[in-house]
Amino acid sequence: MLSLAPAVAIVAILTASAPCWADEPKPLVAVLVAKSDVAPWEPIEEPEKLFKVVHYLKGEEPRDAVTGFEQVKGRRINCRLTEDQPLKRSHILAESRPAILIGPQDGVRVMAIKISDKSVTEVMVGKRFDIFATFKEAGMEPVTEMMGKNLLVLACDRGEKGGCAFSLVVTPEEGQALSRIGKAVNVQLKLCGVGEKSSAKDGAQAK
Repeated sequence: MLSLAPAVAIVAILTASAPCWADEPKPLVAVLVAKSDVAPWEPIEEPEKLFKVVHYLKGEEPRDAVTGFEQVKGRRINCRLTEDQPLKRSHILAESRPAILIGPQDGVRVMAIKISDKSVTEVMVGKRFDIFATFKEAGMEPVTEMMGKNLLVLACDRGEKGGCAFSLVVTPEEGQALSRIGKAVNVQLKLCGVGEKSSAKDGAQAK
């Protein structure tokens, strides 16, 4: 009867000397993902508050993904991001883009605000409009005020959860007035008619 001991010994030696590929884990890649909806055009000064880090296996991460907070700090994005959506380098505006949006005139800046869908049915990028807000205090009659006149729309983005975020060219005074809009019980927009006199902010153009 033949002995199987030599064959078993050879198999054991080959097994011990063979590389153990299964023990080599794939490296992970960190990707920034939106914690919740992120509005476009607003400066991202604290990206840690807007994005979280999600790790993907190398080779399975989203293409063109942003991998560090420093890549987006102080920058702006060109579209709305929804919750859990990965941030990509193509979403980030070039550093020269804000200067193009704001234009050559001093004292003008871009401001993003949010209002309800019903209020923005006529708003289109590149057009101008007047904005009115109605405020109501307890025990008082509602009061409607003009918050801004002949404002230029640079971007308009409807969110999946309702509401619309859009960016306007404003002076510091107009920006201060618009900061109160969050307390309004109603907001109305009136599209400016063709031929109306342009404001001093005509130097700012969306390209």
